[in-house]
Parts: sequence; C-alpha cells; structure tokens
Amino acid sequence: MDDRSGQARVIRQAGAIPYRTRARRIEILLITNVRQTQWTVPKGTVESGQTVEEAAALETWEEAGVSGRLEPIVIGSFAFSKQGRRHHVELFPLLVTEVCDIWPEMSQRQRCWTPFQEALRRVRRRGIRLAVEVLMERLALQRVA
Repeated sequence: MDDRSGQARVIRQAGAIPYRTRARRIEILLITNVRQTQWTVPKGTVESGQTVEEAAALETWEEAGVSGRLEPIVIGSFAFSKQGRRHHVELFPLLVTEVCDIWPEMSQRQRCWTPFQEALRRVRRRGIRLAVEVLMERLALQRVA
C-alpha cells in the first residue's frame, strides 16, 4: 500500500537470533529460506496489534520450532526489497529454552545449530551477520562481568 504522499509503505518485520550454550560454546540456530537455498534466521511481518517482540517470538516458533527468552533489545536491523516492496527488519536475541520436534514450517525449512564462526560463514545477508556479531560481543561481555 502507498501512504498519502504516494510513497510505498515500508513493511515492518521482526526476527530473532536464536542461540544456546552447549559444552561452554555458544551455538546459533540457522534455518533455510522457504526455497531452501540460503541460511538465515527466523523473521516475518509485524501484524497489526502485535509488538515487534511478539512478532519475533512467533516467527521463531513458526519457522524454527523453538521458543525461549527473547531479550527486548534490538541487536541489528536491515532493509531489503522483495517483489518491489521495501521491508525493514529488526532482530532480537532469543535464548532458546525449548526445541520442538514438530512445528508449523518444518516441511518447508531445514534448521541447523552451528558455532558462531560457522554461522557467519553460512549467512549471506550482511545485516544478519552483523547482528550475530553484536550478540556474540554482548554474550562475551556478560561472561566477563
């Protein structure tokens, strides 16, 4: 839809960087896009009446089959165009506390727990890589404190 000025409306999206600690090592959960051609993180449109945090948590459940504690702090954002429409995504850290064997988009996507450095290699979108780096810095600082 266009606004009154004739400018195309930017579609607001929210997503999460799901993570966990295994054997004192932080792992990032990546998922494939629907075409299963690229590794990414869960994200989707913020619906009317929904907060960005609620949207991020819901998309993480629907797309990756995990839930947990979402921190209400944006660790990254990026913009992209898809089918001629502009999208703006805000990303939040999500400490995974539950991994389900069955979830809504399990037949459309793969998921993979991966070490931090491997996540940076697999993800193509720069904005997601930067958010993963911010998350890792925050977690390192928490360990030192």
